Amino acid sequence: EVLVERVAAPGQARQGQVIPVRVVLRSLAPASGVLHLHRNGIEVDLDPDSDARGMALALNPGVNAVVFDLPVDASGPQRFDATWEPAAGTDTITANNRGVAVTFASRGGAVLLVTEDVTAAEPLQRALVEAGVTVDMSDAASMPRDSIALSSYDAVILADVPRWAMDDAQERHLHAFVQDLGGGLVLSGGPSSFGAGGWIGSLLEEAMPLRCEPPQTRQLPSGALALIMHSCEIPRGNYWGQQVASAAIEAVSSKDHIGIIEYNWDGGSDTINNAGWTLRMQLAGDKSAALAAVNRLTLGDMTDFESSMRLALDGVTSVDASQRHVIIISDGDPHAPTRALLQEYRDAAVTVSTVMVGAHGAAMNAQHRQAMRAVAAATGGRFYDVNDPAQLPRIFVKESQLNARALIQEGRTWTPARVAVAGGPVDDVPSVPTVDGYVVTAARGGLSQTPWVIATRDAEDPLYAWWHYGLGKSVAFTSDLGRRWALTWPQWSDFSAFWERTVRWAMRSAAPSNMLVTTRTEGETAIVELEAMDAGAAFLNFLDTRAVVIDPQGEAQPISLQQTGPGRYRSEFRVAAAGAWLVNIAFQDAEGTGGAVRAAVTVPYAREYRATSHNAALLARVAERTNGRVVRLDELDLHAPFDGTGLAIPVSPQPVWDLLAMAALALLVIDVALRRLWIDRREVQALLAPVSKASTASVEALRRVRATRPTEAAAVEPDLPLEPQPPPKSVPKAPKRPSVDDREDSLGQLLKRKRRRGEDDQ
Repeated sequence: EVLVERVAAPGQARQGQVIPVRVVLRSLAPASGVLHLHRNGIEVDLDPDSDARGMALALNPGVNAVVFDLPVDASGPQRFDATWEPAAGTDTITANNRGVAVTFASRGGAVLLVTEDVTAAEPLQRALVEAGVTVDMSDAASMPRDSIALSSYDAVILADVPRWAMDDAQERHLHAFVQDLGGGLVLSGGPSSFGAGGWIGSLLEEAMPLRCEPPQTRQLPSGALALIMHSCEIPRGNYWGQQVASAAIEAVSSKDHIGIIEYNWDGGSDTINNAGWTLRMQLAGDKSAALAAVNRLTLGDMTDFESSMRLALDGVTSVDASQRHVIIISDGDPHAPTRALLQEYRDAAVTVSTVMVGAHGAAMNAQHRQAMRAVAAATGGRFYDVNDPAQLPRIFVKESQLNARALIQEGRTWTPARVAVAGGPVDDVPSVPTVDGYVVTAARGGLSQTPWVIATRDAEDPLYAWWHYGLGKSVAFTSDLGRRWALTWPQWSDFSAFWERTVRWAMRSAAPSNMLVTTRTEGETAIVELEAMDAGAAFLNFLDTRAVVIDPQGEAQPISLQQTGPGRYRSEFRVAAAGAWLVNIAFQDAEGTGGAVRAAVTVPYAREYRATSHNAALLARVAERTNGRVVRLDELDLHAPFDGTGLAIPVSPQPVWDLLAMAALALLVIDVALRRLWIDRREVQALLAPVSKASTASVEALRRVRATRPTEAAAVEPDLPLEPQPPPKSVPKAPKRPSVDDREDSLGQLLKRKRRRGEDDQ
């Protein structure tokens, strides 16, 4: 077995510097293979003397280290991936044959310009390049999906980028880039930006200096959206069903109407063929009722589309809305709706978009796909055939934009009004050109500043806003870059200065050269150490630090650094998952001077792949403590796995406290009874006297009978009849005067007690 134990490279470097990259391999026996090294995805030529780019190595048992001196010819993060390619039959586990290290090379003035229309963003790109700012252009799909790649930029510009153009991972990492890494975010408007681009209720909206939801004072038309939720016969189908419903609800405006229909297993009077409302058509409002209804979804398997689409049509036409839309998510197997119902949808100007997920075989899938495509085409909606469930939330966000046109203000010319604010990137700009359109948003308030607004009858709509968010900054411009609405801006004499000041204000400050960060892992624990010095090489003590770790999924967690020595700070955190963990440390000294430094902790593979030998001692100890046995692999067929012959039944001691407590309680009752209860011996004897007398009389009667019984039968003369004896005459007895003892009244009882007490005294 051969494994790449680690790849070591300096945490920070300067462009043009030569740095050492060390690859450490561990081998249990002599082995051979080829070592490959990639930098930022491009393979480094380790063997210039041959056509092969990898380096052939013969490994000795134990630790083998190879060092390469590589020049840093570019700025930004330098990711080094080392891969061991074993010779045939010389390795057992391939998962541990790679390692990763990251070096951050200082880079000043680099921004990433993300746009879906390169032509529209050209004026801004040209202005920044002329100002000496390095600009990399990209579309949303090509944006980095990890924080390490984003950290190579000081700011990111989104020029008219809709939410559905990027996935959730990109949005999470971009949000962390601003909040936790101190990067800058600049957003410019357009027909697919802010609320019109689906950013209402999104994670990235939290970093914006304005709210994408229009203000309540604006009288904008509302929309009506009905969701028909059919069972998703895909892995975690119910989960994805709830995810897409939640995404659609979050994306609509609070003034829009929302309703959810699904198959009701129990039926009811208000259902049609068991299709019923889980959430009746109502204003979205704060969306709490709608999100609660999503959690109640059961996503039943409906038999036809006719019933649910009939309910949806009645629901969206029952409210006052300028735009009515229905979204169906299904695998396509319910019976198709009738042509008459589709005609009613067209007459009512209600569009239907269908999203197909799951499959029932090639033939059935083609038939169902055609049916769902026909529903969308007949009503003017869109059809989506989804194979990746992760795309579903983005689709529903896009389809939930009912009144994107209502948020876009155009058709006339507005003169921006200046509002007095304290400081900011364009504080010294006295006036700006007119605009012919913008996207309606709402002022965020609080620490957000809005120096330029569009004054309307209902409110003052933000045109330009900025604020500090977390460690970073963000700026929003609700008009475009000069393609459609700000037509006169590119010819404005201060256009380049306006945008240069905006971007440079938002950009992250350069990392100080006197801060050294080193990282390493010990098991599942990552250790980060910071050595801080000032310009005079003196240690910086008692720094106010704020550190955050961003995991490979883009989730951030704060960590604390403790000073362990002069100018030295240390922190630890757990790294369980494989991938690159980005550490950002922001600091400030006693004089208020601060900055930030970055480092990376890499976990190329899971911890279990680091084990290169068995742990027989642990298995033996487990068997011993459980009275089991250890069976070798070559002896396995000699033992029945469940044969208990010769195994001692484990004995587990049981506590007897409960039994002892019950016994003590019984003894306590008896003890109290003996101590507190008084028993009169004479009264007990009196109670038992009748029983004793009856027993004595019975015994005496039996004795008399036995004493008078003749021993021999007397002779009887048969010829002499027996003469009957007259009955004895009863002599009347004189009536007995009752004594004191025979009286049962209260006086008699009192006299008896008195006489008894006198006898006791004698």
